[in-house]
Amino acid sequence: LGKASAHALARGLCAPSCALTELDVSWNLLRPHGVEALCGGLSHNRSLLTLDLSWNGAGERGGLAIPGILVAGSALTSLNAAHNGLGTGVAVRLAAALSADNLTLTNLDLSGNPIGAKGCEALMRALADNTALRS
Repeated sequence: LGKASAHALARGLCAPSCALTELDVSWNLLRPHGVEALCGGLSHNRSLLTLDLSWNGAGERGGLAIPGILVAGSALTSLNAAHNGLGTGVAVRLAAALSADNLTLTNLDLSGNPIGAKGCEALMRALADNTALRS
């Protein structure tokens, strides 16, 4: 998959008739633009429960789109964004989304990302507010 495929997936995922519950796009080198496109479609999706975005080279730019899929009304329970080069800025935004809007996500994998001490601190503070996240 690549950028064009990510755009096509995004269009399908935001369709009101989309009933997909699990999506694994790991190891597809979507890169920042592809991850941004995919997350744009997912921000309107209400059926997806499990998403694996690992190993896609999202970087900080693509990673900043990920918190947008954790909006109120999202059904997502499991998100794997491991090994994407996500930094402190992404971790801070994810923490804000987890503490403010999202009570459905129970599993979050950010392993292999250089989130740094400040990103880790922000995520730990979010856990104090978020009672749904388990792993």
